[in-house]
Amino acid sequence: MTGTETTGNFGHAPGILISMTPLWRFWAPRRFQLWLAAALTINTIAFIAARGAFRPEVKWGLACDVAFTVPLLYFLLVARGQPKARFTLVPMCLVALLRASYVAPGMGWTRPVIGAAAEIAIVSLVLVRVRRGRRAGGQDGDVLERLRAACLEVVRIPVAANVLATELAFFWYGLCSWRAKPHAPAGARVFPVYERSSAGLFFAAAAGMGVVEALVAHAIVMRWSQAAAWVLSGLSIYGTVWLIALSRSFWLRPCYLQNGELVLRNGLLWSLRVPLHQIASMSPARGERADLSMPPATDGNLRLEFSSPVTVRKLYGFEWRVRSVAVSVDDPEALLQCFR
Repeated sequence: MTGTETTGNFGHAPGILISMTPLWRFWAPRRFQLWLAAALTINTIAFIAARGAFRPEVKWGLACDVAFTVPLLYFLLVARGQPKARFTLVPMCLVALLRASYVAPGMGWTRPVIGAAAEIAIVSLVLVRVRRGRRAGGQDGDVLERLRAACLEVVRIPVAANVLATELAFFWYGLCSWRAKPHAPAGARVFPVYERSSAGLFFAAAAGMGVVEALVAHAIVMRWSQAAAWVLSGLSIYGTVWLIALSRSFWLRPCYLQNGELVLRNGLLWSLRVPLHQIASMSPARGERADLSMPPATDGNLRLEFSSPVTVRKLYGFEWRVRSVAVSVDDPEALLQCFR
């Protein structure tokens, strides 16, 4: 075989590879959708059968499909060849086992153990991804944004990832942020919102009142039902952590200006990013009504009008489009100077 013949036989190989690349890009993002459709179908059939008058052998077979077939399909369609998705196999298998316990007869006693293991695995993987992302980034990023990115890698369902990230963020700000410092990217112009506002103090006072109320309610309800008293106390503790997290978030998440983009962060309640060229006007607030205001329980001292609607990201990933925002920053003149 001559050199000319070799070129002739394989000369079109690059063209074949180029033509296959768009096909792979078209197929790769749809593998997860295909797996999700298959998982929903298997789970739906299994739970319908679990409620019907089927023989135990049938229910056990469907439980095996839920416990083993769904994770196997996840590996074949999603995790195989994807290093970032492989570490999600452990929580996926635990969740599948938990779902199967609702189908298999007499396996209800395993749910608390499997459920706790699944929650621990998912939270642990999220924390590992956050830690790795922090090391790779070389600097501390916004906790909420890091949690969102890590949860999306682990859960891979945007709605569930946003819910999990929000809950973890509240626990971090409420319980683990006592040594943290306000976050803003390196080189950004920071505009705090906590000194002039009474929002942080308001939520801190509400948290303190919640603790007192929980103790009184627990003592009263205990006379009738111990279980109800402890459930009520648990909900009160959960609400107190939320209030503490909100109180601290106004200090730890200031607004900032960087690279021609203004980032407004209303604690953990919502945030938005807007380029300066999209701000139609910025002027001292004179009581005009705006689509949003920040922080809570504070009169705004600046009013921003946008040339086109801006997306606001709220709790749990909900989004809203606004045309105007009233803000109360500690140094409004400095922000006005940046806009002029």
